[in-house]
Parts: sequence; C-alpha cells; structure tokens
Amino acid sequence: MFNRIEADMHKLFPALSEVNSARSSFSFTEIGGEHSAFQGCDFEIDQKNREVEPSPQSRGDVACAMLYMSSQYADMGLELYTAQRLRMLALDRADPPDSFEIRRNQLTEKIQGNSNPYIDEHL
Repeated sequence: MFNRIEADMHKLFPALSEVNSARSSFSFTEIGGEHSAFQGCDFEIDQKNREVEPSPQSRGDVACAMLYMSSQYADMGLELYTAQRLRMLALDRADPPDSFEIRRNQLTEKIQGNSNPYIDEHL
C-alpha cells in the first residue's frame, strides 16, 4: 500500500529539495510577518512551533492535495487532525484551483484513473 500512496500523482509537485527537506512533517499554517527562509522563494518556517507557510499562490494547491490524500487514504492512517482539516478547507475556499491546477487534475485522471474531488468540486 505504501507504494500506491508514494506514487499517487495528486500529491507530487516539483519543489526545491532544500524547501522539501526543511518542510519536514511540519504543519501548514499562517506565520506572522514575512520571514522567507529561502531567497527567491516565498516559503516561511517556524522551527520552534514546527509550522510552515507556503506562498499565497500555492496554498490552495497544497490544501487540495492534503485533503485528497487524507480522504483517499484515511483507511491507511493518513488522516488530518480536525484543526488541520479545517485550515485546509479554508485555504481551499480562499484559493480555488486555477486553470493550471484544473488541467493538471484532468491529465492526472487520464494517467492514474482518478481525479481529485477537491478540485472537481470547484468546476
């Protein structure tokens, strides 16, 4: 089952390896102020509280992917805590899918055989 989760294309996004490593398993949230951890990349990290804040244009993408993964693989233990789920739902509403995200979802469905319902619901 791990291989299926790992290969699910709805959660695969290109990322700088340094950003991906720094993100670790930290929770997504809004971090006060602007303290970008990487030059030229709007990504903030609060090491003390183990939280990260993706760029505004990425938040809805992250939210849709996390909501999808938690519902698709809940029976395998990939569930979001209530507060995190509510945060992701709010981000999804605040940053609906753009044309690129919609097209990516359609192409992923053709290859993988399923779409992300959190993107579909905006259509």
